[in-house]
Parts: sequence; structure tokens; C-alpha cells
Amino acid sequence: MLDDGELVEMNECGYDTEALLQGYLPRHRIEIIFQWLKNRRPFVSEAKRDELLRRFNEITEIDLPASRITGRPSFPLYPLNDEAALKQFFEVLEWFVQEVKAT
Repeated sequence: MLDDGELVEMNECGYDTEALLQGYLPRHRIEIIFQWLKNRRPFVSEAKRDELLRRFNEITEIDLPASRITGRPSFPLYPLNDEAALKQFFEVLEWFVQEVKAT
């Protein structure tokens, strides 16, 4: 799991940790802010954004369109009710943090 220390490190690297994901609880959706990421290392590389998209799409019932790689695609919250899917979701976030810290 991510801890507060890792989030502080990301902020020190120039990342606003709230800008990766936006939750819309009334709409029960999570939005991935690729639009913002395309201007931040290491995600200026389309290959890195593709990798992030692929990792999210490996989660059951999440299907972010590749055409939205520079936009703000979203997915419903309900797939994360499944324990395995939620675990995968946090693994994607941990991968994201490791990629940011490596730059």
C-alpha cells in the first residue's frame, strides 16, 4: 500500500498526487487524468501512458479506451467492490508511484 511518505516524495518531484485520479462519488466514477500526465515525466512518453492504461484495463470490468490516452477517461466504482480488483487497482497505483520516484 502507498504510505504518506511516498505521497510526500511524489509532491517533492512536482506531482500533485490528487491530479492522477479524480473521484466523482455522485456519479460513482473514477477519472484518470492522462491529460495532466502527458506533461509530467515519465508519462510524457506515450509508451508509459499506454502501460498505465493497459494496467488499469487488466482490472476486471475496467475498459478505458486507447483513444483517450491524452484525455480524461473514467470508469465506474463498482468493479472495485471485488477484493481482487481492488488489490489490482492499488497495485497499479503503487506501480505509478514507483515510476514517478524512478525519474
